Amino acid sequence: MLVRWARLATSALQDAREEINALNVFPVPDSDTGSNMAHTMQAALAEAEQLSETASFQDIAQALATGAVSYTHLRAHETPEHL
Repeated sequence: MLVRWARLATSALQDAREEINALNVFPVPDSDTGSNMAHTMQAALAEAEQLSETASFQDIAQALATGAVSYTHLRAHETPEHL
């Protein structure tokens, strides 16, 4: 059930990405919040989808968190030459 939710959330964020980007004015009006949210959720889902069909709720939640944090960590350490 949790992976199903993650798929729906990922799809909804992807669909709303441009709308969320347009709302992005704080703290930096760089118009990428929707994109960042969608990419973070995609990374979280990708991590969870690596688990077996019989994975526990706790294992799925941990995988979602790991995927999201891993993506966010990578983004935080990007330098202009990596973009």
